[in-house]
Amino acid sequence: MYRTILRVVATVLVATAVQPAAADDARVCGQAAGDDAIAACTRLLSLNPSNVVAYVNRGLAYASKKAYDRAISEFDQAIRIDPKYVMAYNNRGLTYRIKGDYDRALADYDHAIRLDPGHASTYNNRGFVYRTRGDYDRAIADFDQAIRIDAKLASSYHNRGLAYDSRGDYDRAISDFDRTIQLDPTDAVAHSHRGSAYNHKGDYDHAVADFNQALRLNPSLLEAQQGLERVRVLLAKRPGPAPQAGTAGAAAAVPVAIPDPPAGTAATPLPSAGRRIALVIGMSAYANVAPLRNPVSDARAVADAFRRLGFAEVIEREDLTRAKLEEVLKGFGDKAAEADWAVIYYAGHGIEMKGENYLVPVDAELTRAEHVEDEAVTLTRVLSKAEPARTLRMVILDACRNNPFRLASADGRTRAIGRGLSPVEPAGGVLVAYAARGGTLADDGNGEHSPFTQALLANLETPGLEVSLLFRKVRDQVRARTNSAQEPFIYGSLPGEELYFRQPAR
Repeated sequence: MYRTILRVVATVLVATAVQPAAADDARVCGQAAGDDAIAACTRLLSLNPSNVVAYVNRGLAYASKKAYDRAISEFDQAIRIDPKYVMAYNNRGLTYRIKGDYDRALADYDHAIRLDPGHASTYNNRGFVYRTRGDYDRAIADFDQAIRIDAKLASSYHNRGLAYDSRGDYDRAISDFDRTIQLDPTDAVAHSHRGSAYNHKGDYDHAVADFNQALRLNPSLLEAQQGLERVRVLLAKRPGPAPQAGTAGAAAAVPVAIPDPPAGTAATPLPSAGRRIALVIGMSAYANVAPLRNPVSDARAVADAFRRLGFAEVIEREDLTRAKLEEVLKGFGDKAAEADWAVIYYAGHGIEMKGENYLVPVDAELTRAEHVEDEAVTLTRVLSKAEPARTLRMVILDACRNNPFRLASADGRTRAIGRGLSPVEPAGGVLVAYAARGGTLADDGNGEHSPFTQALLANLETPGLEVSLLFRKVRDQVRARTNSAQEPFIYGSLPGEELYFRQPAR
């Protein structure tokens, strides 16, 4: 969903006899949402095919219906008519960002800023992309600039607070959330995010107060419900007496008691594991072999599911070179040390050689067997980045596709590469899910998602589906869809407690 929708008033010069109808269409087109706006903008364009504002608003209306490719074509047309129309670049950037195409989004924001560096919203939107990619310094610099241009743009303070929070600078995050709430006291999400920052600091009194205020403003706000549950989990692990009732902000030896969610609230608490993070990677655009159809769309859908499930942080990356893959794995490993769940999802090429499994980045050439260790990343290394998590370490691999690389050895002979990936024996508490049993191949799929990821998405958000049962259901569904040609398989073990991506409804 758009964080900032840049809407403009549609205008057109028409004959006097049709001006009243055109004025009404301009008003409806300017709403930039839904079928009525699309129809109104279309009528305006029939009167004036060069009306760039109508194209932009029709693009926004298509985006409101999640017809993102159609929206982009509308912004493209506006830019063809007026290559200097900043709002077309800005809104096309928003749409690319929603699609997960961050490189194109950044290119559009960069161009919009070159055309007019005075738009606070453009810096805010570009900073949002940088924050999503984990580039917090650039994100904060953009939010700073947005605030310099418009000191009352609440979303810039809010987004900068999120960047500070992700970087571990909780005091600055809280200060920015304070300012956000001053500008809009009814912002339930800002209260919830400030509660999370207080929670990270260990200030449970203020955390509880903010989560409760968020729920008073929006009783169905999932992240506030989960925030309260997260504090419950943390307090349950603390030594000493049970927490006593009190008031937020009071000086007390223990935090305040946490009330039950308000009556009528459909609470969906976090699993008892607490803080959950995920790294989601899709590799489609291989430089030296044919591209894969589905990994990027698979990864985007899985990342969105993790966000809906309330993961504290979801790092989403696409088409990484080996250097970038190593970099993002290193950063995730550092974050996993502070998490209870660390989940890595990878879709793309994977190969097995001499019993070792490798994930293949998009810049790999793999012309010689001796180059595999230099151009690919071992599964062992990937597993090691999830291992620091306290409760659940999981790696999900939709990477058992047919290997397209043909490696020559030093003597010039072709080196055999195993079918799919070889079985693994991860350390205790680490679970590895393969799209296909070791030594067999997985289908990339002809639809929007691979059969494995399609089944994963169908079950991931089901309330009360314990993790081990979830993957058994995925296995059965993939076997059914592929006429038993493909059978997902799980390696490793889980801890004794029941674990849920989404707990049973209360």
